[in-house]
Amino acid sequence: PPVREDVPKEEWDQIEEDIEAKMSEKAYRLKSAMLKDLCDLFDVDRRAPRGKTLITKDDLVDRLLNFLGEPKESMTKTAILAKERKAGGGGKGKGRRGSKGAMIAPKKGKYSAASPDSSSGAATP
Repeated sequence: PPVREDVPKEEWDQIEEDIEAKMSEKAYRLKSAMLKDLCDLFDVDRRAPRGKTLITKDDLVDRLLNFLGEPKESMTKTAILAKERKAGGGGKGKGRRGSKGAMIAPKKGKYSAASPDSSSGAATP
């Protein structure tokens, strides 16, 4: 809500805190699946923090309410992934591409025409 001139700042801060508490209570009543859907809808990053494998409901609620309270592009998944790619791949993605490239590359000579398995039947010394 917009700040009104006739309301003192201290009172306005208390009103904002009450609104935030009410919204967080409502958000905690939602199931994790719904919170994840809302994060996806608003493009809020819902990946687990570094060093953890799962994201908690508390983290989801905090990220979602922080974004809804003051939306910033830097909080979106798109912006975070772009920043990670620009900074050097973000860890996971770069390693997968390297190992995938090594896995699909054929071994030298295995599929060449000069190999003993070729259809010509001619063996090379």
